[in-house]
Amino acid sequence: MLSLLLLFMVVYFFKGQNLHATWSSFFIKPMEIPFGDLQSLVAAITCTNQGLDPMVINPCDVGSRGLLLPRTWLVFELLGLSAATIHWFAILFVAQLLIAFCALVGVARKQDAVLGALLCFSPAVLLGIERVNSDLLTFVCLTLSAYLFSRSSRAQHLLSAFVLFLATALKLYPVVGVAMLCKGRSFKLWRYATVFLVLALLFVAAIWSDIEAIRSVDSNRHVYGVGHDMVWLHLFPLFSHATSLELIHAGWRLLEGVVLAVIAVWLLRHRAALHDFGAFLSRANGFHLNAFVLGSSCYLALFIMHSFYDYKLLLLVLIFPLLVWVKNHAVVKEQVSWAKGVLLMTFLLMWTGMYFWWSFYDQAFGVDLREVPWLYYGSLVVRFTISWGVWIGLCCALTALAVYRWTLIEIESDLS
Repeated sequence: MLSLLLLFMVVYFFKGQNLHATWSSFFIKPMEIPFGDLQSLVAAITCTNQGLDPMVINPCDVGSRGLLLPRTWLVFELLGLSAATIHWFAILFVAQLLIAFCALVGVARKQDAVLGALLCFSPAVLLGIERVNSDLLTFVCLTLSAYLFSRSSRAQHLLSAFVLFLATALKLYPVVGVAMLCKGRSFKLWRYATVFLVLALLFVAAIWSDIEAIRSVDSNRHVYGVGHDMVWLHLFPLFSHATSLELIHAGWRLLEGVVLAVIAVWLLRHRAALHDFGAFLSRANGFHLNAFVLGSSCYLALFIMHSFYDYKLLLLVLIFPLLVWVKNHAVVKEQVSWAKGVLLMTFLLMWTGMYFWWSFYDQAFGVDLREVPWLYYGSLVVRFTISWGVWIGLCCALTALAVYRWTLIEIESDLS
């Protein structure tokens, strides 16, 4: 698998003038400029040096895109990022991602490694690689944090909390990864989480004005991405003549509330089974379990908070090793079914992105997906259903871990 990943990187970055054609052959519609999202960061650095605030206006960017990232990213100027070195930074970002993939998937059995490779090379991941999106580096930080927290020394655990904080400083949403640091009910088992939360809260307070600026520009941009609000964003144009956006929004929130209440009642009624499932999950490889908690927490939070572009589904690669372990080692039928079901839905979710299908139908059949209503809305409904299925499956597993860990007062392990 490593050789395939390296071969892909060589083909992508050293094919010269054919980058556009290379991505089109994967049914990935490329941006007008190579490394588009990394180019936006270079433009933000340039504008900052000219005395402009890239959070407000970024005329140095080809599309005048605002930074939409914490100012933490501007430190890359000190590391040498510029228009002259962007190619090498793009290679570095993708190379780190491939190493993280190998750490997570490289030891899987042959048949499982094939599925892992299909996830790593899914349209959702390739979309992020084509743009050299900031989530590539965030994914690497999360993988490293998961590995360090699985080690035995306190120094490595503190370093893990710091790397997780670094991921939070880069993209904010990894703050929910604090769930990985919570190992039980006593303060002793929360000490690393406490250190992390103090750092994270201080950071958020320091950049709150930037967060408000990002939210004001970034709201409701990802109409064709993933998120709990995908349906009503697309339903409103169909019924705008008969009702208002506020009414559709309120009705959808009510329906979501009912669904979540049903899920909560079901979880409460099955506490014993959840405890047993959590105990079983806790016996998995520490690195894989930590990666699962990080990937699941980020997906659950992003899905509920707002819609997001497909490339953030890269985070679901983190859950792959644990799902495979449960599938291969669980003896309880329901646990095996859970693992297989979440694996299948994750695979479908990462391979059914709207941008991918637009390119596929356009290149293969000359059809604009948006001009065929039954195909367009059918694809949206199917994908929305799958995304909710993944959310519910991961929610059940994290709840099982939380129920089990809440019963723990002390753990005779590397946390002592």
